[in-house]
Amino acid sequence: HFVVYDLSYEANFNLWDNFFVSTGNPARKQSFVRNPEENPLPNGRFQLIGTGTAVERDIVDFHRAASQLWLNGGFNVNSVSVDAWKAVLASAMNAGNYASEDAIPYPRVINPPNGEYLGGNWDDEEATSGFLSIDGSDATDSELERLAQEIVREVKERAPFFGLSDFINRRLVASEHGDAGPIEAAIQRSGINAEFDENELLRIPNAERDRLRNVSFDNMRDATRLEQTQKPNSVAWGLPGYLTQGDVVQAIGSALRPRSDSFIVRAYGESVDVQGEVKARAWCEAIVQRSPEPINPDSSGLNPMAKRNPDDLEFGRRFKLVSFRWLNAEEV
Repeated sequence: HFVVYDLSYEANFNLWDNFFVSTGNPARKQSFVRNPEENPLPNGRFQLIGTGTAVERDIVDFHRAASQLWLNGGFNVNSVSVDAWKAVLASAMNAGNYASEDAIPYPRVINPPNGEYLGGNWDDEEATSGFLSIDGSDATDSELERLAQEIVREVKERAPFFGLSDFINRRLVASEHGDAGPIEAAIQRSGINAEFDENELLRIPNAERDRLRNVSFDNMRDATRLEQTQKPNSVAWGLPGYLTQGDVVQAIGSALRPRSDSFIVRAYGESVDVQGEVKARAWCEAIVQRSPEPINPDSSGLNPMAKRNPDDLEFGRRFKLVSFRWLNAEEV
């Protein structure tokens, strides 16, 4: 018996939810603590939570660095807003002089030998050794619009996602959700790679994907004979001009989150007399934010304490009141 691991699935499963990357070495993080505005971390969304000696100590600690960093503007992957997904996908639009106007670059390497592939022929030099950009214009059928719509379609079918790896990975089911993750499936349906997928020279026919080939070496038959059903649509998969899920998450992955940590809570109250007639009404609004601080910390101070018996109340991390205000009736 041969055991063959789906290495992409295993890597996604372990890396996306089990590791925190602060994006800075100790010296870089110390400079960040001294002056966050002038010395931001490579992931510029990170902001300091606290101040003082505890921050300086924890920020360089392998296990504690995450307890001192906020992610400002994290994007919840459970969103079903097409406009919100368009904004996230277009975050690199018009970045410097890297890509054309109203184009969103998705480079696979830092310094590609050739220039921008923004449509064109599959055998263009830019497609094979340049970098891909997608059309981010305001047109209703732009590549950005189509990709955002297809991602929302996938989210509606698959959500909620219980972690980032659940969003990145395919599902372990015998359906279309088991073929590819949400972004990969959305890319396929958006038609962004149509120049490659529909080209007769490059397209892999379904019959070939379904057929198992007999392979031998020195007259010894390959006993593994792996299933061919998970092949991509085109042999051009992996070219710089062929958009993949990896290209997208390389660009936006550091901002993605499977849940939100800031919430707007509104409440309503009224006063009635003995006849039940309303004499007064009031509305209020609070913004609360989940912090890394456990309510009942364990011995490390990092995690909530485990329940010692089934009757104990189990608390997680502390929510803090960020703002509170009374509302007028016109605001409700």
